[in-house]
Amino acid sequence: EKDAFYGSSYSETVKNISNIIEQDKQSAADLICYLQKRVVDFKAQLLGAEIIHSDKQYEIKITEVSLKRAILHQCQPFLKEFDEKSIRIKFYFGDEIKIHVDKNMFCLIMYNFFTNAHKYSKNNAEIKFNYSKENNKLDISMISLKMEKNELSELYKEGARGKHAQHLSGKGIGLFVIKRALEIMDKDNMYISPNYESSTMVQGKPFIENHFEFVL
Repeated sequence: EKDAFYGSSYSETVKNISNIIEQDKQSAADLICYLQKRVVDFKAQLLGAEIIHSDKQYEIKITEVSLKRAILHQCQPFLKEFDEKSIRIKFYFGDEIKIHVDKNMFCLIMYNFFTNAHKYSKNNAEIKFNYSKENNKLDISMISLKMEKNELSELYKEGARGKHAQHLSGKGIGLFVIKRALEIMDKDNMYISPNYESSTMVQGKPFIENHFEFVL
């Protein structure tokens, strides 16, 4: 059990993992994926708490980042959930695309986006990533829970939940953290563009094609 490793010394943990690898390679692979997820989760949660609650000025460090690699890295913790829901990730740009951003802030943005995506997206669907080099814009589209027109601006507030998301777990801080991270990088807020003509009902809940746009 994963919980058995909490509080163990480093040597005990290494020994336990080695035993698992020898006895059951699939369990070892699952454990490694779990530990990787915990590391990414913990880093994102710490950084998110810092930019929300700390009065300390975050120091921006702009670097060149591979857009596709940075997105995939933050997607890793949610691969199991996406697989269970038959959600596929598709890129419509190549590995050569580089952007200039604060790496930590961009990773935090994508982590919180995927946190929302795995909860609110429709089963057996795609999350599509498009990038326009001409205007430096990342457009992410997916079939996900409908956001009503009159609540779009409110969803960026800390603790806000959409009308159709009340039955799902969550604290309502994902879009708020994304907004704060973009503000810190002196970027415009993420623009949400729902296609209300594409509405479909699934188990009594409305789903539509939503676009999430970032100018990077």
